[in-house]
Amino acid sequence: MLVRNRWVRNCKREVGMKKVLSLAVAVLGVVCLNGCATTQSRTAVVKSSDSGSGEWAISATANAGAMSAKITIFINGKAIVSGSLSQMKPRQTFSATYEGKKVDAECSLSNDGGMMLGHKCVIYIDGKQSTELSF
Repeated sequence: MLVRNRWVRNCKREVGMKKVLSLAVAVLGVVCLNGCATTQSRTAVVKSSDSGSGEWAISATANAGAMSAKITIFINGKAIVSGSLSQMKPRQTFSATYEGKKVDAECSLSNDGGMMLGHKCVIYIDGKQSTELSF
């Protein structure tokens, strides 16, 4: 009876460790699929409200790590603002000034139902919505 009880305890411990190991492998797989990828938005061409400033080419990138994504907003190829999004803070507003204009980017994580998370940023120039970037 003592031998049988010891064998049952060892089997239960082994099954528990297999479950923990399987869960760890699954989590690592999801992190590898989601993490360490850089995505880029389309480039939106927006007319500046000043006739002398011409057009602005606005784009964004997301450099996704295991736990967060660094979002960078570009205007005419110049990085003007960056910040991070994560599961704990899936919505953030990043602000900067470009050519004397206030630029706000309301960015958020979006889930299309699959394993990968997308990013969306609505860009405002001097308080007016200018464009929306999904990437």
